[in-house]
Amino acid sequence: YRAEAELDGRRYPACVNIGVHPTLGALQAPVLEANLIGFSGNLYGKELAVWLEEHIRSELRFERRMGGMVLSYAWAAALQQAVVCIGRLLVQGMLTPLGTNTVTGYNMSLRIEQFLFCFSQGVSAAMVVCLSQNLGHGDRVRVRRFYRVSVCVEAALIAVLGTVCFLFPSQIVGLFSDNGEVIAAGARYTGTMAYLYLFAYMGEVIQGFFRGLGRLRLTMVASLLQVVLRVVLSYFLIPVWGMYGICVAVASGWVLLVLIEGSYSVRTARALTMEKREE
Repeated sequence: YRAEAELDGRRYPACVNIGVHPTLGALQAPVLEANLIGFSGNLYGKELAVWLEEHIRSELRFERRMGGMVLSYAWAAALQQAVVCIGRLLVQGMLTPLGTNTVTGYNMSLRIEQFLFCFSQGVSAAMVVCLSQNLGHGDRVRVRRFYRVSVCVEAALIAVLGTVCFLFPSQIVGLFSDNGEVIAAGARYTGTMAYLYLFAYMGEVIQGFFRGLGRLRLTMVASLLQVVLRVVLSYFLIPVWGMYGICVAVASGWVLLVLIEGSYSVRTARALTMEKREE
């Protein structure tokens, strides 16, 4: 209910629920629960007057089927992240023969990389929300439009951030260390990967597109394949090219992911628009 509540002579807008907690089934009689908007404090022992102004909806029971669906999505997403982390760990282990300074420089670069990914992951998260809401509303044209805008935003971000990484890799890595060899190793990775992050950014927005559609199996399989390719290439290229070998391996994994999901995402977006036109 939309309601109004009075406490100590002052009135507050309120959101009120009257019910028995149907999911748990623990209450025999209805209980009134009120959330006072704009109030902060302890209400225990206080007398409260409540006026119900508008009924919004009845109580909803949490369905087990919906809970199972949520768990299946969470499981797939967690497994995907675990695969990526395991791949990074294996690649880092292959760098060990190159020396402690190289490994440390690589770790410094990963910190920078994780910061850069905050932007792409934010756009990807927005993609998930937008797609799920608009598909539920039946607005498939808007889904395709938001997908195009997200791709453009990701490209603009990497144009700026990639340029900074390309021009100032030593200064950026130097924020985390004052060891010259560590900075040199980290700068090789950060400077080389600067514009190659475009593929990582595109991969994020594409995966956000499929997460919004609820098609997590494709994102999980694509992530697994790109990690496998990254690890295999690292095994052969790091002994030959050192830090540049890992750059090639990581970028190749991102390119593979974009190739697998990119073309399919375009076809899917077009299909959504066609369905809307037929309706």
